[in-house]
Amino acid sequence: GDDLLSSLENPALCDVTLVGSDGGRIHAIRSILAARSRVLERMLVGPFREANQEDVAMDFPAAVLKALVHFCCTDDFDPDMTRLGNNPLEQVRNGVKLCEAAHYYQLEKLGKKAGGVLVHWGRTLLQKEPAHDYVICAGFDESVEVPSLRGVYGALGALIRQRCDRCLLSPGCDLHGVTFLRSNTLWLLVNDPCLAGNASSLFKAVKLWAEMDPDDAVENIPPERRTAIAKRCVSKIHLRLIPPALLVGDVMKSGLVTADVVISALSKQAQGGALYVTGAGTAEINGMYEQTFLIPDLPEGIDAVFQRSGKLDGEEVTFAVVCYSSVQRWYILAFREGSGRVNFDESSSFRKFYWACRVNRPGGLDGLVKTLKWDKFGHGKAPNPCIHIGPAMASVETVIPSRRKRPRETAIYNLPTSWR
Repeated sequence: GDDLLSSLENPALCDVTLVGSDGGRIHAIRSILAARSRVLERMLVGPFREANQEDVAMDFPAAVLKALVHFCCTDDFDPDMTRLGNNPLEQVRNGVKLCEAAHYYQLEKLGKKAGGVLVHWGRTLLQKEPAHDYVICAGFDESVEVPSLRGVYGALGALIRQRCDRCLLSPGCDLHGVTFLRSNTLWLLVNDPCLAGNASSLFKAVKLWAEMDPDDAVENIPPERRTAIAKRCVSKIHLRLIPPALLVGDVMKSGLVTADVVISALSKQAQGGALYVTGAGTAEINGMYEQTFLIPDLPEGIDAVFQRSGKLDGEEVTFAVVCYSSVQRWYILAFREGSGRVNFDESSSFRKFYWACRVNRPGGLDGLVKTLKWDKFGHGKAPNPCIHIGPAMASVETVIPSRRKRPRETAIYNLPTSWR
């Protein structure tokens, strides 16, 4: 293998040059390529014109062709992604193109190795401090419309599901992942049921995508068309899961939804479809929880269950807020399995939860329910798990456009706070 690789450095020992789509030139040995791939065999020694050419034009960048030739000579793939480009964005795009080239030239082993390295590299990026998180979206977009790359597409999509905020918005980075998405890819993400609970991040991402400089976009779309696509994407986001302050602030002012849509979302929150937890000593539990009705064999006495996915102590978990109306207690649980759905079966992770607290609640749910006297019976962190827990909507003051000819009017919506 090493001798073959060294021979590639000597043009006198090579009989063909692969010319990449970027103009780069890679020396190779025709017979070795033909022996490794039936497609290359037909191209380089078969009846096609390339069989008589010293320079053969290829549809892939030179970095991809170099990795392909390296594999043909050694039956191995160098996992160092820096060999595929000068920066993380170029590396991830060429990594996807290498997987595509492996499929096209029927080098199945190379495709599996390259795909595995690409996904592991992306997963490693997300375990570090934010710096290049945006490349996950770039790779996802690159692979989504290539039928042969479903495995890569699915694995990168799973990373976006796990770390939606970091992948799409890339906090701490100069570039944002969502800006590397084409409209069709963005549409897929907002329709992904596994991302439904990340409504705030999805909305911020769509808004950022709609407002980006056309010169920086990967897709040439007129501004009016881009705004129309963004409005359609927002219509698929569960706005009721967005905190009230964001709804009456950025969402209302974005121009992507009408005031009626925002008011409808606030009303749904007040009717018990969502719950908002703030002020937690264990900060990871803070945020919006969606009521779930998909729990089989719900234990007797449970009035309602709200849940959201998240991370605790570096572990993927499902957080749940549970109300036992019969004993007038709240419970906040963290299930070890971040499966996205709470399961109260005795054999499930419910019997293995490692953090939980409870509180006696006042009668009724008029306004926010104060929960200052928690009894700790797990590993919850001080101070008390949360200061307030209750329906996400109580009283909202906002300024909305008037439906009549009066320029603007201020309205205070005192929405009901009863549960379903």
